[in-house]
Amino acid sequence: MALMTNSQPGDVGPFDAPQYGNLTGINVTKVALEYLGGVALDSGGNVYTWGWNGQGQLGIGMPDIFGSCPQPANVNTALIRAELFNCRAYAGGYQLVDFFTHPEKYAVQYARLKMAPELTQPTKIVDIGAGYHHVVALDEQGRVWAWGYNVAQQIGKTGIGTAGWSSNSSASFNFPQLVQGLPSNIAKVWGNNGYLDRGQSFALTSDGQLWSWGANGAIGKHGVGTTTATAAYQATPHQVVFPAGTVIVDVQGGDYHNIALDSNGNVWSWGYSYIGDGTTAKYQRTPVMLPPPPGMAAGTKITAISNSYDNSLMLDSNGEVWQWGYLFIGPCSGCGTVVKTPQKVQFEPAEIARVGYTPIPTQIAAGESVSYIVDQYGRSWAWGDGRYFGFGREGGYIDNSSIITTKAYQYPQVVGDGDTQIYDSRLKTPADGLLQKNQLNGVRYGTYGFNSLHPTIYDDKYIGATGAVAAWKNLAFKPIPKIRQMIGSRSAYIILDYHGNIFKWALDGSGTIAWGNGDYFDSRYDFTGNGRDGTFDKYCYEVVLMRSDGPVPPPPPPPPPPKQ
Repeated sequence: MALMTNSQPGDVGPFDAPQYGNLTGINVTKVALEYLGGVALDSGGNVYTWGWNGQGQLGIGMPDIFGSCPQPANVNTALIRAELFNCRAYAGGYQLVDFFTHPEKYAVQYARLKMAPELTQPTKIVDIGAGYHHVVALDEQGRVWAWGYNVAQQIGKTGIGTAGWSSNSSASFNFPQLVQGLPSNIAKVWGNNGYLDRGQSFALTSDGQLWSWGANGAIGKHGVGTTTATAAYQATPHQVVFPAGTVIVDVQGGDYHNIALDSNGNVWSWGYSYIGDGTTAKYQRTPVMLPPPPGMAAGTKITAISNSYDNSLMLDSNGEVWQWGYLFIGPCSGCGTVVKTPQKVQFEPAEIARVGYTPIPTQIAAGESVSYIVDQYGRSWAWGDGRYFGFGREGGYIDNSSIITTKAYQYPQVVGDGDTQIYDSRLKTPADGLLQKNQLNGVRYGTYGFNSLHPTIYDDKYIGATGAVAAWKNLAFKPIPKIRQMIGSRSAYIILDYHGNIFKWALDGSGTIAWGNGDYFDSRYDFTGNGRDGTFDKYCYEVVLMRSDGPVPPPPPPPPPPKQ
């Protein structure tokens, strides 16, 4: 997705974003976002998940039952994490999906589903994707696996996914399921950024043929010309229809429409209303190639695409970014605007003057309300509506959510310390929060957040912290590190740096941010969580490092001297 520039991951020039080394002991190489959690792939081919498990998204074979499962004792001890429980509501830290390393442990789960085991030997994962409440993964043998929410059959299984399913029961497909009916040469996988019953999954072959399964409806998101009357949902993958000879290199699934990029730099779109061809309220049930928008130079190719819900972006070979769809760009918070034809995104001139250089886009990331450009120095620029805190701005949370701009500013700029302020006008000191508000046995304790659901680096329980937690504290107010991957969604946002660290911020709690594996759980502060699953259902509107709470690895060796 990158435009070639003179900046490389290891460059340290005057404008390059800094790098801090690996801070968690997990070297993440790719991330994908769900609505209330996420999934990460490490350099060893292992998969980790975090967040809410209400639809089995953790992929560990444990149901949630929407919070009714018995919880371990609320005490702070590593022994609690070793106890066995038959359900799991959340993961507050990096949860290894051990199905791929120890498939033999899932015999009971297979028996419950009355299925023969689909995996009998360990395998490594080479690609991942995610949707609203589901995950897809590609293994080294070219097999595709999926788990989580299946109401639209996006897992690749028929039926809703639970015997006697109701709105108050969790999914049966809470561990990876083999997707049947795909060719053997799958090279990449994706989930879509769309709502529950519009969930889709995609797989791309090594020769550029796109396959999809899941929701279709009346809008024709399958891309094969069918409608609700013929195939509302489809568990069996089908090949999306493009003209003969078209080689697809990327796909970005949205809520009501999807877009794809071919090897010749053309963008294709299908679905409903937000196609980008100048029309609205249109059912486009097979992909159509978008014409060059007004103002685009002749012969320009598209090098990258991104789509979140119905906000679409594309980056061209001249370094220009274009946007169309259902956009939140003002004039009021939450006001949606339909843009029928791609329009050029502009940088704010005063911001360019402030930072001292002209940004060249190398990556793009669409969020529903805020979108992002990553420039040649690994720094991000953002524009849109901050109603869901998409700018990741350190400071007062109301000031953060009040930003609305059609031009891109350099956001987020620094790592936060937690949500200590309601307004920027409040003093930026720990005492601005709920310092030592409560007492237990005559000993005061408390959080410095503006309420108890917002942990901060100043909270008493982190005094004397070591390892990854100390590193987490020490990052406060430092510049955002050089960005390898960036993702926007409805109300959660993520940055992956070049040393395998994940940085996260979000409107919603419910486990969207990993606060650690339980070693620092303290029931005096943490009303949601436990010693096994960690602290969860906490909030942070500022950018924070996602913690593993493990030891910090040694710093990377210095680069070799240049050859003479």
